[in-house]
Amino acid sequence: MQGPLLQVDIAKIVVHERDEPNAVVDFRRPCGCRPVISRLGFIVALIACGTAIAQVPSGSSTYLGSGQSPLSDPFFIYPYELNAFNPPFKDTTGYTSTSCALVGGETTAVIIFAGQSNANNTVNSSYTVTQSRNHQMNIFDGLCYQSKGIMLGVGGSAFPPTGYSSVIAVLADKLISDAHYQRVIAVPIAVDGASSADWSTPKIAPYIFNSIAVAARRLAAQGLTATHVQWMQGETDCLNGVSQSTYAANLNLIIAGFRNAGISAPFLVNEESWFNGSTCTAIQNAQVAASGTNVFPAANLDSIGAGSRWDNTHFTSAGAATAAGLMEAQIILH
Repeated sequence: MQGPLLQVDIAKIVVHERDEPNAVVDFRRPCGCRPVISRLGFIVALIACGTAIAQVPSGSSTYLGSGQSPLSDPFFIYPYELNAFNPPFKDTTGYTSTSCALVGGETTAVIIFAGQSNANNTVNSSYTVTQSRNHQMNIFDGLCYQSKGIMLGVGGSAFPPTGYSSVIAVLADKLISDAHYQRVIAVPIAVDGASSADWSTPKIAPYIFNSIAVAARRLAAQGLTATHVQWMQGETDCLNGVSQSTYAANLNLIIAGFRNAGISAPFLVNEESWFNGSTCTAIQNAQVAASGTNVFPAANLDSIGAGSRWDNTHFTSAGAATAAGLMEAQIILH
């Protein structure tokens, strides 16, 4: 029998740990948190509801940024849905696990997909993967799986995203069938509706920035190194009227986040701002001007018109096929 329940209103708990002596667990999230917990469930409540703001030297190798679990779990990802983002799909039922290990002599692309919803399960039709070496890593458990049309670890246009699929599955199939790679391991970490500010700011909920370091750690734990990063974001910034200079500054912070996490792979910035039938020159200009070591302007996804977007924002199956072709052309250049 479960122990007696205790309803508590927690504002802040100071946690003293070896690596982070000044960590603070702050429960004052925008949605509010009044966890109902049993005596044995207190730690679970902390993980589910708490966010930690770690106040440590900026150069510390143990710094995970805001959103760290009070247990210092290096793979902790803040539950984005608490900030009104669509929840990630995590149900591995029906997915076949496979070894992440590289196979000698097999050409393998390991591609991180970051950004927002067009990198998630938002294509409005199902898709059946055709290539047996089309794999993905699930950011939430760090394991590799045979890919399906619905990608694990990211959200989509519905929950669960039954009847939807991801452009990532299409792109990976194409990279293999066109003989550019013999195997593709996709690492989806995009968040529906996320802005460039969400991705660039470590200390503001929903702490998406921390997913960059988690992806790097997941790959390292499996002995993998990213070959490419696909940046697929801009719609929310277009909607919000973000200026070119602000977007460029945020993008530079995001790229620095990947580099500081040890991911030196080509960073491909797609031209992507189309939202509800409109594009934004300011966002596009910032994207095509992206520069730096191993940073490249990439596919013009805004060239995909309304006829290939089922809700005038997200791709139809035809739109996904076009997007996959455009991104493939850039991946093989770098």
